[in-house]
Amino acid sequence: MGLFIAGVLLGLALGCFWFYQLNPTRGFQQLLQKEVDLSSYADLLNQACQRLDSLEERCCYLEKSFAGAAEKRSFRETSLTGRDEPGRRREQAIMLWEEGRELNEIVRQTGLSKGEIELILSLQERH
Repeated sequence: MGLFIAGVLLGLALGCFWFYQLNPTRGFQQLLQKEVDLSSYADLLNQACQRLDSLEERCCYLEKSFAGAAEKRSFRETSLTGRDEPGRRREQAIMLWEEGRELNEIVRQTGLSKGEIELILSLQERH
């Protein structure tokens, strides 16, 4: 008799489990919950896209203003000295070398690297 009751209870438990798993309203509720979750993600995604568009506009503005400032600076350096800044530093390096200054001193005064100065001097000797 005890085995019979255990079998009935086990059968009821399995039946309830499978009924719950295969219940069509349960699947609909889960699908509805996923849709609600996705709609909130859609709102977040929409806000992120708007923020990204705003940042892209700001970047374009900054790039344009930076390009304008660089052109003004380049024009100002060229118009004041007659040569651009790197050209002036190259001439300064050649002058200091012709005066007999040490390579390390030329590096310190011009702000050019040692390799750049060696290249400038080797090209100068060819001319």
